[in-house]
Amino acid sequence: MKMRFALLFLCLFIGVGACGGSLLAFKSIEPLSKGETFAGLEAAMLQGTPFTTFLIPGLFLFAILGLGNLIVVFLLRLNKGYHGVMLLGMSLVVWIIVQVILLQEWNVLHVIFFLLGLLQFASAVYFVRRLHIPLPFSAHQN
Repeated sequence: MKMRFALLFLCLFIGVGACGGSLLAFKSIEPLSKGETFAGLEAAMLQGTPFTTFLIPGLFLFAILGLGNLIVVFLLRLNKGYHGVMLLGMSLVVWIIVQVILLQEWNVLHVIFFLLGLLQFASAVYFVRRLHIPLPFSAHQN
């Protein structure tokens, strides 16, 4: 019970953090287009990436990592959604890896959220195994 609550809190923390990060990305578009900085974001950070603004990364951050985690919080309260948590944990890990590669730099938040993504994934795997939840669309459906 305590571990399920911890996983629920972790998903809530990541979801709220992702929504907040996406808000910063959206609000940065106008200042960056004027050559200004916004909350530590600079247009120069996007050089060498396929993006000219933080709009597309902000949309991914909001829709997938933000809303996705908030949705699984409700599913976890029903003791469901563990496969979604696994997917979101791996998505966060991949998101951080891609972000570090594209930006060609890292900071302590990258490390923290990378580790949180791994913890989220590993916790969901634990529950899937402990509760004997079959993988969706697998040939072994009992």
